[in-house]
Amino acid sequence: MRTQAVNQPLLLSILYHGQSVHPRSVLSTKILTARLAYNRENKEEITLAVIVAYPDTRKLKATPPQGQEIIMATVSNPITHEAIQHAALEHEVRVHGQRHNRSREASANLGEYRAELLARVHAHIGELRNLEESKVRTSQLKDEMLSRVEGRISELERGAAKAEEVSSLKSELLSRVEKHAAELERLDEKRNDLAKYKNELLSRAEEHVREVGRAAEKEGQVRAFGLEMEERVREYEAHIVERKKVSERLKGEIAEATLARLVQ
Repeated sequence: MRTQAVNQPLLLSILYHGQSVHPRSVLSTKILTARLAYNRENKEEITLAVIVAYPDTRKLKATPPQGQEIIMATVSNPITHEAIQHAALEHEVRVHGQRHNRSREASANLGEYRAELLARVHAHIGELRNLEESKVRTSQLKDEMLSRVEGRISELERGAAKAEEVSSLKSELLSRVEKHAAELERLDEKRNDLAKYKNELLSRAEEHVREVGRAAEKEGQVRAFGLEMEERVREYEAHIVERKKVSERLKGEIAEATLARLVQ
């Protein structure tokens, strides 16, 4: 059995049960089927026919198998070009029908694929809507968090400003306290000087009193000097009391100013 081109139905060589048979020994042929093939050389579709040739068994060395004579009896007419064309036409009709069936199947599959694709598209659209809603919620949450952060930053800034104000007030109060302490130290120094002066005056007075006591005639002078010393002592004590009042008044003013600034 050998495949031949329809336009050139030539039998170059035939194998019959393993024996090579010359074309002139062929008694008859029969077309079993025809099909379309693709010729790679000229890139065109050509119609091929599968032809079965029955050789003349009298010219064969081997005896044909049993039943070969019946087949040869049923086939007596040689193949013609019209028969090949008819078989090729039938083959084209069958191929067209098969293509039509495949096209209908493809259309059905395309409909199913289209429905599946639409379902996927709708599902994807749903997912996109969910993503859009999630995006909106995320944006709202972001705005809310930003608002909270800005509020917290404002609170921290106000706290920092208040802390700075407290620090400034503390520095001012410390400066006032140091100034008052320095003034008190100066008053203490003056007090010490006054005490030394008092002791010196008393020492002089006592010495003068002793001198006056030794001289009776100087009693009047001693009495006058004693009165003078007493007057000076009273003046010194009054001066000490006045200094003490001034110190207490300064302490009160500083305390009131400190409380007023803290209340503000």
